[in-house]
Amino acid sequence: MQEPYSEVTDEYALWSCHDEDSTETEVIELLGSLVRATKPRISVEVGSYIGLTSFAIGTALDRNGRGELHCFESAPEPAREVEERTAGLPVTVHCMADVEYDPAELPGLVDFLFLDGDLDNRGDSLLHWRPWLSPNHIVAVHDWLKHWDVRQSLESVAFSERIDIVTPRGLALMKVADPASSPG
Repeated sequence: MQEPYSEVTDEYALWSCHDEDSTETEVIELLGSLVRATKPRISVEVGSYIGLTSFAIGTALDRNGRGELHCFESAPEPAREVEERTAGLPVTVHCMADVEYDPAELPGLVDFLFLDGDLDNRGDSLLHWRPWLSPNHIVAVHDWLKHWDVRQSLESVAFSERIDIVTPRGLALMKVADPASSPG
């Protein structure tokens, strides 16, 4: 389906999406390519919904021959869909809110963090994962242009680099300033 109306760009119909709750197809492809190019060891996705982005990231990790993705989806039925969609890929689905998870359980620091899901979770998620970001991390935040809550939470976190990509909903790629190099 075409991307629904967006006040962000007059050309919103150039983008497509699976349904109104899914990330734009072109953004999913970009995230998969970014993971393919940067070869992260540990990736985290917050708000996996039905696993379209999870599949793209998991496929990129599989093609890279290294890395694992931890998906967080608090709704049981979508979490089950993510598990089915990513079966056979280096993906672990956690049916819980990401902020309830102890990142110390991961085998290392997070190289790639994709924040999506509930519109009011971005700030809490950024704060939760910040100490666990590797020095060469990339954080991708979806919906930052279209939704004020997301924009506000993104602006509340200090970053050293940020690229704002204009899509109907917006994608920010950033490095968070001074993430802790050794948590705990």
